[in-house]
Amino acid sequence: MKKLFKGVLVAGALVLGLGACGAMVTEEEETVVKPQKEEPKKEEVVANIGDTLKVGDTEFTINGTSQAQNVGGEYGYNAQGTYLLIDMSVTNRGNESMYVDGDMFKLKVDGKTYDSDSSATIYANENDEFFMSDINPDITMTGKIAFDLPAELLEKELVLEVSDAWFGGNTGQINLK
Repeated sequence: MKKLFKGVLVAGALVLGLGACGAMVTEEEETVVKPQKEEPKKEEVVANIGDTLKVGDTEFTINGTSQAQNVGGEYGYNAQGTYLLIDMSVTNRGNESMYVDGDMFKLKVDGKTYDSDSSATIYANENDEFFMSDINPDITMTGKIAFDLPAELLEKELVLEVSDAWFGGNTGQINLK
């Protein structure tokens, strides 16, 4: 009798266990995943040298480009490749001061992204306080941003990606060729 009772108990436990597993599977099968609505993609604004590009509350104008092997003279910096120096004006059209930093600028070439060289940028601006400075509302500052690039890239299509904030934000692109 005890064996029969143990057998019924074990069989009951198995049935309950399998029933619970079946319920879990059934619940998973019944879960409906609703497709998420895709947000419309923002269209990148593209400008050229000399155009004023408005990104958020910031206006960017590329005045020209030049190349150099050294910035800052004898005590400055030598490029590992060639410095591309981008002369630009930045205008703050917002209601508060904004901080200009190298992280606001990325160079896109052949599917690769290059960061600015902050040390070379400081030397490229000599006595200018363009880089790593605050710009108050309705003020325009002009200066240079330096990118250290392999010389062969300078003949390719270069696109400067600009952002209205050093930590990210709205972006736009400026063709440099």
